[in-house]
Amino acid sequence: MKLGALTIIIIGVAISIVALSYGLFSNYLPNRAETKMYQDYGAALQVEANKEKQAQKRVKDAVDLVNKSAEQWRQIVATRTPPNNVAQGGIDLGVNPWQLVFDAKRYRNSIQLAVNQQVKKGGIKLPNGGPAIPDPGLDQASILAGFFNYPAIAFPVVVFDLGQITVTGTYDQILANYTAWGRMPRYMALVDGLQFTGTSPTLTATYNV
Repeated sequence: MKLGALTIIIIGVAISIVALSYGLFSNYLPNRAETKMYQDYGAALQVEANKEKQAQKRVKDAVDLVNKSAEQWRQIVATRTPPNNVAQGGIDLGVNPWQLVFDAKRYRNSIQLAVNQQVKKGGIKLPNGGPAIPDPGLDQASILAGFFNYPAIAFPVVVFDLGQITVTGTYDQILANYTAWGRMPRYMALVDGLQFTGTSPTLTATYNV
């Protein structure tokens, strides 16, 4: 049986379609799907890798911040905290109760001396006198609780509200006196509420410590 040219063309096209379909469904489409799957998986891995890098950076930033804060605190401790030697104006809380009572009074006197020197900075005068540091107490319990605020605060710390201080002098003297509190040796002093009265050159000022 002789096939016509049209029939041969149709058969050829049919065979081509079958071949293409086979290639499409058995190779191209599965391979394309698999490729996309690997691409998606690779993208997901990259996202996780980026998260790890970001997490590592956050950890490094946190460590750097802690180290910076620790260094700042070491500088404060070195210049703004008293020594643990009573003879040098400090205090050691690790002594026996009787010794602590004696040492606490000496420590209180050292603080009072430091305040007396600080409050006169700038050459001002004190018409009402300077602030007084309270007595620490007569027993270990009252000294620790009332003077060193322990264990109310997690670590012993002495905090005094010295109240309002009145000074007289020139504007420059008063300003020098006020700002000098921020440089008080061995202690951290906070001042606020500076107010002036009077007529220049001699002024009166009040502020809180």
